[in-house]
Formats: sequence, C-alpha cells, structure tokens
Amino acid sequence: MEFKDYNVLFKLNKGFSGDEKYCIEKDNAKYLLRLSKTKSIEYITNLYNFLKQINDLDIPICKTIEIGEYDNKVYWIQEWIEGVDLREVIENISLEKQYDLGFDAGMALKKLHSIKLPDHFILEPWNVRYNKKIDLKIKNYNNCHLKYNNHDICITSLLLDFYHYQSFALFFNS
Repeated sequence: MEFKDYNVLFKLNKGFSGDEKYCIEKDNAKYLLRLSKTKSIEYITNLYNFLKQINDLDIPICKTIEIGEYDNKVYWIQEWIEGVDLREVIENISLEKQYDLGFDAGMALKKLHSIKLPDHFILEPWNVRYNKKIDLKIKNYNNCHLKYNNHDICITSLLLDFYHYQSFALFFNS
C-alpha cells in the first residue's frame, strides 16, 4: 500500500473504536482511512467479509475499498459518506424528522441483525466493551494534570449513567 497517492484532509477524533481515523482524498474522491495497532489482519479480513454481506442488504454504511497491513498496523480504506454528526444538529430538526430518522435507523438495524455472525467473529458483550472504554477514559483523566472542580462528582455521575445504560441493555436482552 502506498499512501503517498492520497492526501490527508483531516484527522477524525470521534467514534467508539481506538483506531486512528482520517479523511483522505485521491483523484477528487474522499475516503475514510482507519489504522489499528490492536486488530489483526485476520480480524479485518473477517470484518471485510462480513461487511460485504451488509453491502448486499443495501444498508447505508461505508463500503470497504481495501484492507491490508502497513507500518505494523492494519489499515482499511472505506468510502466516505458526507454528513454531519446528528448530536450537533438534532435540536434543530423537527420531532417528525427525528422520528423518521429513528425509524430508518431501526429498519437498518433490523436488516443488520438478520445476518448471523460467524462463530470466529463473536465480539465481547456490549457492556464489557463499554466498561473498558469508560475505564480507559477515567484512567486518562486521572493521569491528566488538568482537573475539573468537583471532578469526583462528574466521575460518579458518569459511572451512574453507565450502570443505567447497562441495566437498560440487560432489560432488553433478557
């Protein structure tokens, strides 16, 4: 893989994964570049094969263009989908449109859940992955020299939110 053919437009600092993410461009087309130190090429290959099944269901997701290894990292390049973060604009959208967006997302999830995950591709339970993410955020905060006033209250609130979501997820999964 030669990344010199691509121009990096900007780095993305959003999302749940710890992957490095960039918006890149080649021949006036935008792509999403993801780099991971923690995922194996086998994992990404399995993910790629799974995503091909999703593409057949006509679910609006980034289609994977290429996967591989580069500089001790696994990379994959996906189509770029133009848009905005819904959290930034939701308050400016009518309740009817919010409902329609939620309904469309639910229909996409229904299609997505129709695909059986291969046995070799079973992930940790959601609450375990989420807990690891929260633990890392708390560790990073504790190691940071900048602190909020009453930071213990903020962290307690965060943990209570986690337990609320975990209980909510367990309620619907039982």
